[in-house]
Amino acid sequence: MGREHESDSDDTDETATVQMHYDWTTIEPSMAIVETIAAVAACRPTDVNPLFEVTDPDAIDALVTPARKVLDGDVSVSFRFDAHEVTVRGDGTVSVSSNTAESETTGSDS
Repeated sequence: MGREHESDSDDTDETATVQMHYDWTTIEPSMAIVETIAAVAACRPTDVNPLFEVTDPDAIDALVTPARKVLDGDVSVSFRFDAHEVTVRGDGTVSVSSNTAESETTGSDS
């Protein structure tokens, strides 16, 4: 899938950051976001709450995919998803910072 993975963890505030690099010609940015959140949460992508509950996945795809980019320069979009701060960039970077003490990424009916 053309991705690289970096991770950084700060034990003092229980915050973990995962940064992955994707090739937007092989994966939609919205799917890459879900994959990266799943990596942070140590779960399957299908266990992650639906992205459309907090943002418009099609709009993110349209903004950061180079073939559809209408703005000059690099575009980045940031938003909060459960206990995660997500940033996706036009260069293929997805960063997810998570406060591990309050993280509840996966859906549960209880």
